[in-house]
Amino acid sequence: MPWIAFPLLFILNAGPSMHWGDVEAGIQAPLLWSAGMGVFVVLAGWRAPRKGLFASVLRGMVLATIVNVPAYLAGSWLATTPLDLLQLGCSWLDTTFGPAIKQLACGG
Repeated sequence: MPWIAFPLLFILNAGPSMHWGDVEAGIQAPLLWSAGMGVFVVLAGWRAPRKGLFASVLRGMVLATIVNVPAYLAGSWLATTPLDLLQLGCSWLDTTFGPAIKQLACGG
């Protein structure tokens, strides 16, 4: 089961930030998400060794921000970048699969 840990970590941590970048929610969304993650981690009992409550929350916020802000920027970049794969048209269908598939997919 350890193989599922990293994909789940990325999806649960960076997924909402990528979505907020996609819908242009503003940079405060991943920053507030990071603050909430830092507070939740400390309330759940995960603390920095030999550190106080405030230092543990601050460390959690900084580590969450390191993941969430780049994910937000990646989401906003994906939202504004035109993907060439979607704009290929139907000419590649004819060469790859033949004219019958092109007629079905592209209507002619």
